[in-house]
This record gives sequence, structure tokens and C-alpha cells, in this order.
Amino acid sequence: MRGLRELRLAVPSRAEAGCILRDYYLQEVASGSCSPRDGAGEIVGLVNELNDVLPAKQYMGDGLGVANIVGLHYSFDELAFNDLHGASELEAEIKAECLRLLREHAA
Repeated sequence: MRGLRELRLAVPSRAEAGCILRDYYLQEVASGSCSPRDGAGEIVGLVNELNDVLPAKQYMGDGLGVANIVGLHYSFDELAFNDLHGASELEAEIKAECLRLLREHAA
């Protein structure tokens, strides 16, 4: 902590750190560094971890602004095991939502 104070850096709150991690995962999916399904899974884990500081208002994930991604992530559970077309469509939707959120946060 002393080193951070000397550098005049503040430790982010859990909510701030969560937003930083959210944006990191969004960027990883948008850039193709992480699969949309895996990235959405990481985001869902983050939502669960931060539920006490960024609670859902109406839908799971809306406290962090990622409710659509959470919904898309759980949509994989409804696909048949061999529905590659459906999985591909969900992954495309997740990637598009990640790109939209990144643009929204940049504005």
C-alpha cells in the first residue's frame, strides 16, 4: 500500500475493479483472444462474485451492464448437444454484444 501511495495510485474498489475486469473480458471476446462462450462464462462468474456490490436491479447482470451476455450464456444450456449452428449463432450474438458494450463504454 505504501508503494501505491508513493506512486499516487489508488486501489480500486471492488465495483471499480469489476468494471475493469468486465471491460477486459469484453475486449478479449471482441478481439478473438477468447471464445465468446468462455468470455461470457467469465463475465457470469464476475457477476456472481460482485452481486453484493453490484446487485441486479431487474435481471441478472444488469448491475454490471451485462444482462444480455448473461442471458446469452445461459442460452447454451437450451441447445441440443450437437447443435453447432445454434452454438455458432449464440457465439456471434455474444461477440456482437461485447463490441456494442465496448463502443458504449468508450463514448
